[in-house]
Amino acid sequence: MVVMKKKFLIIIALFTFGISGCKNQSDIAKIDTKNLCDYYVEQMNEDGAYLMYGSKNKKAIAFVSSKIRIKNSNLDINNNVLSVYYYTTDKSVSSKTLYKYTYLISDSVHVDDIKVYLNDTESYFVNTIVSDKELVINH
Repeated sequence: MVVMKKKFLIIIALFTFGISGCKNQSDIAKIDTKNLCDYYVEQMNEDGAYLMYGSKNKKAIAFVSSKIRIKNSNLDINNNVLSVYYYTTDKSVSSKTLYKYTYLISDSVHVDDIKVYLNDTESYFVNTIVSDKELVINH
């Protein structure tokens, strides 16, 4: 009987940790860029990373390139610092291209600073776009 209680408690603990882990994952969502509101896309005229603030205190990060293909991106939060990484290839593109993923960040994510890295070298956001419009459509 005691062994069954221990197993049950272990299962409950794993389930609880699993649910809390899912919540953290939902605070930052990697979405398809085609769902980004056109208003924000139209503002992206330069190559680089963009930080967007939309309605309901949501934030998003997107990447644009008109010269070189963007191959990968990721985010990391450590000590309330959100680090944004994106990487390019040697392959060229012929027109403005949005990277296929955008990061949608909920208002529950608390960060004191956001740092941007292009090919592991510290960089910057080329622009910050602020609007009361929804960041995404069809999400």
